[in-house]
Amino acid sequence: MSRSATLGVTFIGGGTGGHIYPSLAVAEALASIEPSTIAVFLTGDRDADAQALEDQRLFDSPAHRVALGARPPSRKPRAMLACVRSWGKAVRDSREALRELKSSCDRVVAMSTGGYVSAPAAQAARVERVPLVLVGLDARLGKANRFVARRAAERLVAQDEAPNGWHAIGPIVGQRAKAPADAARCRQQLGLDPDLPTLLVMGGSQGARSINQFLAAIAEHESSVLRGWQVIHLAGDAKAAASSAAALDRAGIPNSVLERMSPIGPAWGAASAALCRAGAGTVAEAHANAVPALYLPYPYHADQHQGANAQPIVDAGGGVLVRDRIDPRKNLEAILPELVALLRSTDKRQAMAAALQKLPRKDGAQACANTLIERATSM
Repeated sequence: MSRSATLGVTFIGGGTGGHIYPSLAVAEALASIEPSTIAVFLTGDRDADAQALEDQRLFDSPAHRVALGARPPSRKPRAMLACVRSWGKAVRDSREALRELKSSCDRVVAMSTGGYVSAPAAQAARVERVPLVLVGLDARLGKANRFVARRAAERLVAQDEAPNGWHAIGPIVGQRAKAPADAARCRQQLGLDPDLPTLLVMGGSQGARSINQFLAAIAEHESSVLRGWQVIHLAGDAKAAASSAAALDRAGIPNSVLERMSPIGPAWGAASAALCRAGAGTVAEAHANAVPALYLPYPYHADQHQGANAQPIVDAGGGVLVRDRIDPRKNLEAILPELVALLRSTDKRQAMAAALQKLPRKDGAQACANTLIERATSM
């Protein structure tokens, strides 16, 4: 690392791409202010974390990642033991990365977007006296963020409202998640008909099995629902993508099925409507691109925070919130009518898109970048 950089930023977060993509958006905003910044990503050691940073260039350099072997806490004794055993090394590895950054930069700051990786890294930042900015992405705070909050110099929420002691900066959406062109050109980029309405189906950065199965059930049993439409499906893995493409092909539904897509902006630009989870990033991207969506929150979260993420959009008339019954037959019975109503009515979709366009549009990425600069401590 070169001493020429004045600002060093450690981005902390991992477990899913949803913890990393907001950091990439903030790094993008920082580059317009402090182009000589040095960035280091402290992530988990899962494939999802590596994939999110694969081929990413920041500040004219490949993204530098340090994979921590941290493990999530659990009520199961064996898993909890793994968490405890991994803690010390994760803290030590984080401290080493922070010390290297401190030796190379005039000012240093850390930013956490949550996930189980954030806890030991936050502890390391505290020991190394590096100021930590915590960014809560979801409408409800998870356990890791509650732990990190006690060690944070600044607490931000990437929502339009914040609890006491936190500052709302608005959703964080980078250029990679915004439509790069009009709908026709985005569809052509994906090998689709530029004039055909398009349904985007996705379950977040790693896909969603129940949504994949629901789409397959539609193709097999209710394919008439998709007549006159084409489908972009981000399935999450190769096996699911192959299965989905085969099912849609058999049903005669034009499609572009991928494991995942980066940048994802062309998919949002092509979409007339979306069937998706309600992670903070997904909801923010649908809002930013004014895409009406049918939200199926992850059904296994105890606090159901994904539903809370989507609720303001739903209340404003820009989305529909339904419960994922997990079983594809039950989803056909319960969700299909809502999907039909969305796909069959151009007026409904236009009204929903208009509602999304009227909602406040704060630039959370820029606000967060400004906070990092303000909080950076001289070394």
